Amino acid sequence: MNRLVPFSNGNEFLTWKNRNCDKCHKYENTSTSYKTANCPAAFDIDMGSICGSIRYRTAIDIGHSGITGDFVNLNDKCKMKK
Repeated sequence: MNRLVPFSNGNEFLTWKNRNCDKCHKYENTSTSYKTANCPAAFDIDMGSICGSIRYRTAIDIGHSGITGDFVNLNDKCKMKK
C-alpha cells in the first residue's frame, strides 16, 4: 500500500484544501518537487488532485480516520496545519 485515493471528486479536494492548506503558513504552491516543498504533504495533496492519489505516508502525517482498500478518509483538520 504505497498510494491512497483521498478525494472522490474535485469538490472534496477544494473543500479540504480551503479548510487546511489555504489557511496554513507553511503552504506554498511554487515547489517543483516533494523533497524541496515547504510542506511536502501539501505538495502531495496538490499533486494528488491531478494524479488521483497521495502517498501513504502523507495520509499518516496529515491525519486520517480510516483506510478502506485504496481509499483514505482524511480528517477535517490537518495535523500539520500551523
